[in-house]
Amino acid sequence: RRANNIVVSGLLTVPGVSDKDVVSALIETEFGFVPHISYFRRLGRVQSDRIRQLLVTMRHDEATWLVDHARDLRKSDEAYVQNNIYINADLTRAEALAAYEIRCRRRRTGTARTAVAAGAATPE
Repeated sequence: RRANNIVVSGLLTVPGVSDKDVVSALIETEFGFVPHISYFRRLGRVQSDRIRQLLVTMRHDEATWLVDHARDLRKSDEAYVQNNIYINADLTRAEALAAYEIRCRRRRTGTARTAVAAGAATPE
């Protein structure tokens, strides 16, 4: 079930417009297709200083493709989208913690990705 979900962070609430329409417009504008959204809801409690994340359920192939191509939002023509909108997989707390620990370990030890980006040869 979670495989059909994505979590969209940084998406502002537009008065008088459904979150479903806002997400659909974002995906259509940035990725060029209209998603088949079956369910959506804001996560967490309303706080005046925070934008709540949006849980969106769609077809599995669309959700997987969006998570794989979410990095393309950094190349958006719109500055707000480029700097504030993130699309991630819907992870359990355990999965999120495991991913966080992997990132921390990678930062501590240095990565092959950093070496490759710096122009170093890759090990064979």
